[in-house]
Amino acid sequence: GVQLALEPVWNMFLLSPLEWVGLIDGFGSPWAQVYFDVANVLLTGYPEQWIRILGKRIARVHMKDFKRGVGTLDGFCHLLEGDVDFPEVMAALREVSYDGWLTVEYMPPLASAPDYLIGILSQALDRIMWM
Repeated sequence: GVQLALEPVWNMFLLSPLEWVGLIDGFGSPWAQVYFDVANVLLTGYPEQWIRILGKRIARVHMKDFKRGVGTLDGFCHLLEGDVDFPEVMAALREVSYDGWLTVEYMPPLASAPDYLIGILSQALDRIMWM
């Protein structure tokens, strides 16, 4: 009864949503799913396409933004300041009937961020949710 939600990260393992479908479906269990991070897939694809392909396999979603032109860890940025097409991401999440949490993941970790940053990220997530 424990859910296993694997996250696509920058480790060059399974670079497309179709490969992830094969992995998750290969478990043959409803407890194996994906913890989808919208920014992590920007170097190899488009998050809205991943969402539509993964569909019900998505257990949870990390909201994060990234600038493709930087292409390194330094490319992670505030929500709404990078290349994630959040209106398309939200449309895709609605299409697949995702109704779980949207968790903001911020680099560097929020533990090292000033309190005002939490407010900025919260306001950005509110805007994204209304897209």
